Amino acid sequence: MGCESSHSVEVTSQEKRRSVKSDQLGERQGSLDSEPGPTDVFTDIQIDCIRSTWPLVAKNRIKHGTNIFTDIFMIEPQVKQLFPFRDVNETALMIDHGFIRHVTRYMNCLELVCDNLETMHDPDCAATRHLLVLGATHAHVHNFDFRFFHVFIKCTHFTWEQVLGEEYTQEVREAWTKLFDFVVTKIQEGFLVCMAKKKKV
Repeated sequence: MGCESSHSVEVTSQEKRRSVKSDQLGERQGSLDSEPGPTDVFTDIQIDCIRSTWPLVAKNRIKHGTNIFTDIFMIEPQVKQLFPFRDVNETALMIDHGFIRHVTRYMNCLELVCDNLETMHDPDCAATRHLLVLGATHAHVHNFDFRFFHVFIKCTHFTWEQVLGEEYTQEVREAWTKLFDFVVTKIQEGFLVCMAKKKKV
């Protein structure tokens, strides 16, 4: 299916993207700039902003998810050391099954939240429970630092900005920031509950 030629295009695209300096990523405004806010209900306007822009990202979710992770590894190399593909170079990483699987899980998690915005404030919501479990799972990762989640959000904002362009208005950015803050808050909750239990053992 033209894998070889498409791969060369991907590498070229990655090289152009990597020309963005890490300090530019650091200057982007997003939920990294403050602690996660309260997990209150999403407004109808925020839901509309998220639902109308998500398809633009989702139609090429592997490519965009890959960009998020390569940006993360660029500005926070310690994150890559947490994965089995820690020693895989960037070119090989683009076709590494473990890497692609993790990218897919990340993007699917965001999609799950997008699909359940009306009920995310309900602790019995399947998407909310998923985030809590995800946080607990990360509590078992050796050398994991919770601040890494904020780097993920920072880089996701950056990718959204690149993909959506002019459509990533202040209103849209604020809606996604609220979603990202919600995700981080719930993952943090699951993470801290699991850590507390581990200390009691």
